[in-house]
Amino acid sequence: MLERRPLKRRSIFFVVWLLLYIAFLIGTAILVFVGFINRPKELEDFLLLGLGLCYVVNVMSALAIWHWWKWGFFVLAASIIATVGLTVVEGSTSVWTLAGLLAGYIVVVIARPSWYYFE
Repeated sequence: MLERRPLKRRSIFFVVWLLLYIAFLIGTAILVFVGFINRPKELEDFLLLGLGLCYVVNVMSALAIWHWWKWGFFVLAASIIATVGLTVVEGSTSVWTLAGLLAGYIVVVIARPSWYYFE
């Protein structure tokens, strides 16, 4: 007999939040690479490149979460910590730094009830 796997379902909050989060991350990555982010003039090139790469990794990990891959959570957490570290090195300790941490935490909290669906 064929074994039936349970149907994977996301809550509507998880879908909406993850789609908004992915859209925000894509937009931010584009803005960082284009250079329209409001930043100090003494910002080093490696910081700008590092932030851009962190946002690209954030997008990839959010897409992995969308595809029910558990490793997306761990990569997202590491990338958010790296992004916060780069913004602190940059000297920008603003509300947006804490908002990035909060957004990642919300993804984990909303996805927690569906944790057993992730592979």
